[in-house]
Amino acid sequence: MQASVDGDEAAAAPEEPQQHEITLANQGELPPHERTYGPVLLWEGANGTTPHLLFRPLRFTAEELWDDTPRQIDCDWQLTYAAPRCDCRLIHTLLADNGFTHTPTRPTFNIFWSGSRVKPALLLGLNEYQKVNHFPGTHEITRKDRLARTLLAAREAHGSAAYGFVPVTYVLPADTEALLEHMRELEHTSGERAAWIVKPSASSRGRGISIISHPHQLPRDDVVVSRYIARPLLIDRYKFDIRIYVAVTSFYPLRVYVFEEGLVRFSTEKYAWSEQGAASLHNQYMHLTNYSINKHSSKFVQNSDATADDTGSKWSLSALRRHLTRCGVDVPRLNALIDELIVKTLVAVEPGVTASCRRYCAHRNSCFELLGFDVLIDDCLKPWLLEVNLSPSLSTDTPLDLKVKSQMLAQLFTLVSIQVRVSVTVRVS
Repeated sequence: MQASVDGDEAAAAPEEPQQHEITLANQGELPPHERTYGPVLLWEGANGTTPHLLFRPLRFTAEELWDDTPRQIDCDWQLTYAAPRCDCRLIHTLLADNGFTHTPTRPTFNIFWSGSRVKPALLLGLNEYQKVNHFPGTHEITRKDRLARTLLAAREAHGSAAYGFVPVTYVLPADTEALLEHMRELEHTSGERAAWIVKPSASSRGRGISIISHPHQLPRDDVVVSRYIARPLLIDRYKFDIRIYVAVTSFYPLRVYVFEEGLVRFSTEKYAWSEQGAASLHNQYMHLTNYSINKHSSKFVQNSDATADDTGSKWSLSALRRHLTRCGVDVPRLNALIDELIVKTLVAVEPGVTASCRRYCAHRNSCFELLGFDVLIDDCLKPWLLEVNLSPSLSTDTPLDLKVKSQMLAQLFTLVSIQVRVSVTVRVS
């Protein structure tokens, strides 16, 4: 680290700087009490004179995550965060280890973290240095019914070829008659009933999901009903989907970052399908990949080692890519299709979010967003968007969860560019 001091002392002959590289690897090799806690500065700008905070994950096991032993925090600045009604251990420990103090009742926070949408009054009152983890208006893609409407409008404006990554979807009860007509047409054309997946408009974690094939099974609630993708890509005959973490730091202009790592969630019953119709549609462990559902299955295999990321009922995205590469899949092309899907989804909501930001945000850099894109790949290697999550789960039930999510959050907070004003600074070479 290289120190630079403002004032008269700057005229003195500088000492030979001592170089010390702080890396994630060497921090993980040290016992917790010997690690370097507190903020680290990242120098940016045209002349390298603008300091931003570089965040690091500093807890590498479940025992360390839940260890309340006080850490020696080296911090010369007042860094605070507010996280009302947030019980996410990972958020609190990562911010604390990087020099932040939790001040839930004070308005002078640097970071405000909320698990739900934020109110316009909060956005209107922000100072330039404050950051909030939601943009106004992103619910237009994170509510299932709004996502369907938003992407339908984009498809009508730009063509089905541009937005063909979403299954045909109806929003009930408004689209009930159109859905019934479509179901009748399919049955008349093919002589068989197609399968449809029903999801509540505003729920998560697989709650209320069902798969149907007959009109009388349609609920009367507010739901979205989509064509069921009956031929997913399988691994060892198990269905899976992918959770992809996406950071947005601006909507005008649009700046999107896709975290290189993610999670692959498997069903726990081997998949079966018949040309004559659905087999075992009632079996959620076969047709649904939600972790919140499958963890209750007697066949669920829990991850116990983050380095063994290609075993059990949850893999890392890197493990999936390695597997597909061994199977001869063009993984770079698949990645490009997924990136395209993400960008087009955000472009569809960009005008509305931009208008809301101009109305409610006094400073254009006040907001950032972490989104969880759930993607399914079919047996033709086409990625399909299932849903977009406003506040993707940050639970750390397994070592793999802790590794992926802690690194992802550290990169997210670094991207946010929390600025500090310093007269004595520490640079990381």
